[in-house]
Amino acid sequence: MHVPVFKVLFPSVPFRLYGSGELYENDFSHEDVVVVSCMAEENAALSSVFFLRAKKCRIIMYAERLPSVLFLTHVRKFEDVSLLFCPETNGELEHCARTVMGGKCYVSKAAQDERSTNSLGRFVDYDSLNELNRQLMFSVFEGLSLKETAALTGKSVPYIQTGLSRLKEKFGVLEKRELFVAMMRWISVSDRISQAG
Repeated sequence: MHVPVFKVLFPSVPFRLYGSGELYENDFSHEDVVVVSCMAEENAALSSVFFLRAKKCRIIMYAERLPSVLFLTHVRKFEDVSLLFCPETNGELEHCARTVMGGKCYVSKAAQDERSTNSLGRFVDYDSLNELNRQLMFSVFEGLSLKETAALTGKSVPYIQTGLSRLKEKFGVLEKRELFVAMMRWISVSDRISQAG
């Protein structure tokens, strides 16, 4: 999770930055502020956030661009995680840092936009899903294997199979992963275009 810009701008703030391989080898406490980059693999970022939430860390999810619509809708449900997507100025980075160090969460303007949720709702009633089913939906989008999904959620493979079967019965769009991924990518791109406009 390497975001050197935070260290450059705020050398006195005790952010902890780790590469993905280093994260799980370290001890964390609720005093730690950890920046998680969402610029590369969204699945890796999500796994890191689940791990860090269990450790009660203060978390900032950071990306210079908007993540996929499914990822954005998913992480906006985390009330204990700060979301710094598409920061407009260095001042916004500083405001986020001060907010988090003050014990509160910060959500950037781009991460607050409701259009992505409304767009997703055309295909999936995402707000009706519990936390596990949201993770399963994301695993379908990311093309994770049953084993990888089990590791992400902490559930057994048979449990995951049953959960996915029920979701596919409820939302036919999940039957063909390629179609689902194409739709989600289309929503993500159109959402970025409308925000840019």
